[in-house]
Amino acid sequence: MGTNPKTVGPPRADLPQPRGSAEIPATGTPLATASFETIGCAMPPVFTDLLLGAALALSLRRFILPYVVEDDIVRASAPVTMVASAVFLAALALTCADKSFWSASVTLTGGALLAFVFDDRWPKLAVTAAAACLLVYLGMR
Repeated sequence: MGTNPKTVGPPRADLPQPRGSAEIPATGTPLATASFETIGCAMPPVFTDLLLGAALALSLRRFILPYVVEDDIVRASAPVTMVASAVFLAALALTCADKSFWSASVTLTGGALLAFVFDDRWPKLAVTAAAACLLVYLGMR
């Protein structure tokens, strides 16, 4: 009977380590569970506020349209309105849940002001950009 060479002795330092076993040298935290704070680079709060504000601003007009206008154009653009509603409500919930009082106030106010500045000429593009902003925020979260 021979010995199993895979289990004999400690792992050699000159061989590559298996995937998923990488650690942050200073803390010993596995990279798979590391966040922005444990790696050492803080997530910039201004950038995340801007992302949520843009998601709110770009989706607010389509979200509010069925409540303001009763027309055939609202029925024709129902899929865009549904996506805009989901993006707006998710961005609103994340703004209220993840941010401090002042940060959430600035984000909500800025998003509402930007919504009145933006033109609603291309609603599909605006809702797509709002969804992209929300996805980037969720990726950074």
